[in-house]
Parts: sequence; C-alpha cells; structure tokens
Amino acid sequence: MKYLSTTLFLLVAFIASAQYASKVVQTTGLTYPHGFEPYSADNSVFFNAYHQRRGFQLFQLKGDRLIQVSSFKQKLGKKEEPEAYQGGQTSNYTWFNNQLYFFAKGKGFKSGLYSYNGGRPQLVYKCEAMSRGYLQGKKLETQVVVRKGDSTEFHHIVIDNYNKIRRYLLNQVNICSELARFNNTNYGVLDGMLGAITTTDAAVGFTAVQFDKAHLDYARSLTVTSSHLVYQATNIDMNVNLVVSLSKAGDIKTYRVYDYAGDMMTSVNNAVYFTAHEDDITKLYRFDGKVNPLEVETLPNNTMITSAAYINKQWMLTLGNGFRSSLYRVNYLGLREQDVRYIDNIRGAAALKDRLVFMGAENGHDHVYASEPLLPPIVKNQKFDIYDFYDNGRVFGAVEAKSQSSKKGPFKYQIVSGNEDEVFAIDERDGDLKVADSRALSPGTAYTLIVSVKEKRAGTASAKIEISVDAGEPFSQFKLRETLMFFPDFNRANTLTTSRIPDKQEVFVYDMNFNMVDILKVNQGVLSLGNYRPGKYILNVRNTENLYQKIELQ
Repeated sequence: MKYLSTTLFLLVAFIASAQYASKVVQTTGLTYPHGFEPYSADNSVFFNAYHQRRGFQLFQLKGDRLIQVSSFKQKLGKKEEPEAYQGGQTSNYTWFNNQLYFFAKGKGFKSGLYSYNGGRPQLVYKCEAMSRGYLQGKKLETQVVVRKGDSTEFHHIVIDNYNKIRRYLLNQVNICSELARFNNTNYGVLDGMLGAITTTDAAVGFTAVQFDKAHLDYARSLTVTSSHLVYQATNIDMNVNLVVSLSKAGDIKTYRVYDYAGDMMTSVNNAVYFTAHEDDITKLYRFDGKVNPLEVETLPNNTMITSAAYINKQWMLTLGNGFRSSLYRVNYLGLREQDVRYIDNIRGAAALKDRLVFMGAENGHDHVYASEPLLPPIVKNQKFDIYDFYDNGRVFGAVEAKSQSSKKGPFKYQIVSGNEDEVFAIDERDGDLKVADSRALSPGTAYTLIVSVKEKRAGTASAKIEISVDAGEPFSQFKLRETLMFFPDFNRANTLTTSRIPDKQEVFVYDMNFNMVDILKVNQGVLSLGNYRPGKYILNVRNTENLYQKIELQ
C-alpha cells in the first residue's frame, strides 16, 4: 500500500446557478484511459487508473488521501507496449466481511479474486474470469473460470464469514454471466436464461425461470429492488426486447418499451431507471414493477446511464452518449442537470461520505473531483381535500419545504406539471396554494400537481401534491336546534370562542341563500372565520349534548 502525493486546491464552480467550492484531487502521472468506474465502501472510493511508472493499479481515495492499494508488477518484453500490459485491471468490487473483494487480471501476475482490508491485497481464488456480480447474504458467492492446462473448468465458490472457501465444480459449459440475490433466492443468467441457483453440500443446481406466455432469452442487466427483480430480455417469438419483472410471489410481467433498451439499469428509490432507444430517439424510464414504465425525460440520442450514487438522501446519475456526459440529480419523475462550470465530460459518480466523487475534464485534462454536493430543500409530498364551493383566490394549504443548506436562501415555488387548465395557483414566495378557477371544481375530481421548490445557492427539489374535490354539505335544519346563529357584516378575519362545543367538531357555514361557503373545526374552543364577503352568515352546527352554546365575538 503506497500513498501518492496529491495536489489539493479549491476550484470555484457553479451548479444549477448555485456557487460552491470543489476540491480536485490531481495526481501527477495518473490517467484514466479505460474510463472511471468507482466503487464506494468503508468511507472510501476505490477505482482503477494508470500510472506511468506503476501501470494499472487499484487506488483508494480516503478523505484527502490517495492510496495505491495494489502493486501488480511484471516484466515486459522489448516488443510489448508498456501501457497495454503493465499492471492489472480491476473490476467486480464488493464489500463483504469488512473487506473489499475485487477481480484483477493482467500479464505477469496471478489473475483472480483478491481481498483487501488494509495492507497488501491477498489472492483469494486464482481464476481467469468471473461472473458479473455476487450472491451476497450471510455468505459471498460467485462463479469463476479456472485454467487447467489447455482446458478450463467452471467453479462456484462460497466464502463464509471466516473467509473459508468452498469450491463446487459446475457440470455445465459456461458460468452465469450475471448474478443477483432477490427475495432470499440466488438468481443467475446462464446462456441467456434467467434461473434460480441452489447450493447443497453435494452440488450447485440451476433451474430456469419459466414464462408461459413467450420464450424469453438473452437476459441481462439484473437489477434488484425491495419488491422486484427487474431485467431485460428478448422475446424470441416476436424478436423484440422487453423489460421483465419478477415479483416476490413469482409472477412475471413483461413490458415493451422500444426495440432496444440500454444495457445498464440502476435501482433508485425502490424503482429501476433505464434508457431505451429507437431510431433517433432516446428516453429515460422509471419502473417500479407495479405499473408500466413511466417516461421521465427525452435525452440526446444514444444516451445511457453510466453510473449512480446515493448521497445526502438523494440519487445522482451520470448519463453519456459518447459525445457528452453530464451529472444529473433524480428529481421525482424528472432529472435536474448539475451544470458544473469549467468542468465537462462528467462521469463515474460515487459517494465519499458526505461528498460526491466524479471524474471530469478541465481544459482537456481529466481530474477526480471530491465535492460537496448541492443540498436542495426537502419538499414533502402532501394531500389536500378541498370543496366545490371554494372561490377564486382561496388559500387551501401550503407546500412544506425545509432547507438543508447551512447558507439558507429564499425559496421560489412553481407548479411544473398537472395544472394544464390553470385550476390552481401558487405563491412563488411562500408556497401558498390557491384556487384559480373555481368553475372547474367538480365533486369527485382529483388533481396531481408537481411543485418545484428552488432555493438560492442550494438547488431545486420537487414534490407531488394530490388534491381531491368534495361536495359541500347541504343545509340541514336537523343540525340546528338552538345553535342557529347570525353574525353581522364583516370583511376581515374574525374569531369566535366557545367553552362547550368539543374540539374537532365540524361547523358548517352558509350564506343567507343556504349555499355552503365554509367548513370549520373547533380548535381549543376557537373558531377562526375566514375573510368572507360582507353579509350575514349561518353557523350550522348541532351540539351533541343538545345544549345551547353561546358563541361570542372575541
């Protein structure tokens, strides 16, 4: 393990019109010719990079320290290109039993599965290739290809909490290309078919998952949420690509999106995000396994998800198409691009404690950035019940938003969707929701608004606001008894007090034509009356004790 000297400096950048400082980790001689695919674990970020003198090695970014984890060395022949062979490529990272496991392959050293928990990485199992992913419960499992002279063998290996390894010789002509664990069951893709993997003391079995509606093959991109295993497959009969979901109950459903779906799917907020392409169109979809995939955004052609990171209770994605790669924040059913000035070709997002690590290019040179991410406000999803008698301008609620930023800035509220007929309005400074077109309020109708809240110097977040319209209560003389009351004209807010009507009891308010204008509730002996138009009104309430209750102006 070696510490590399790093040059740290502050770079002023702008994200979504908000200024914040970024630290860039710049190491002399370190380049990233094979991309940047970081892995977050143990308050660190691990990644593979090329050093001029040491070749390809595994590095660990921990705080502001950049540590060389591996030391893969080899002797090169005179005709060999140094950059093409020197060092070792690492991949397939996972964290198990308080240590990092990874696969390393290169010329001149033993390729295989390694473990690292400080000090020098240890070779766990010598192999030439391995499945994508691991099966991880109380044990760590994977499948590997082992060279035996001029032939190969396929092994299923199991590592327990004591780091003991058990090997099973697979009686098949391939290993599973992908592995995933869902609903306490191990799944793999063998020769294009999804199947359940069972391990006994004697052998490892594979049982293909059957789907009676069509023959599914070429399964790929296994992605797990708490409720579904989601993957991509091809319907051989129709020659179309599908998104497939397997529920905990074993139900399989297929969904047609476009003829070709992007290879990477990522689990975000208990849903799966993926891109799909057709002709010159690329779209991002969100899929929760319950309803059809929902279209999120239209993206530049051939854009694909390249990485995902969860930091400070928000998901960040990088998406690229070979010409441009950018950083986005998942914002309910939309994306917010994080426009970092002076930095382009952003990729490889990962979380480093409370900072965001990503690769970016400045003046044509790649650097690793470890930056404090934007902390947009927390906006709460809310539901409101309103009534068909509400007038224009009536405030029926307020959007709840809370700042996460140490430098609290003013909020700006905006309805961004669901209000195409302009039935509602929102105060852009305080978030008050108002009726804008009372004629559209019909009993039984419902609206779903998406409201964005932008905080200066912090970013933007959104929430779902559900509004249901109910019918007013018809006037009832059976609720009157002795409590029929008139009160004089007023055009300002008034408060009535009572010591006998119980709290939370509803009080109906009617005008002199017996049209309902309000529904009030007693709160700690107080009735707060709204700014009604000048005139006389009726309080329509029945005391459950059938006693006269004196209500007076306060």
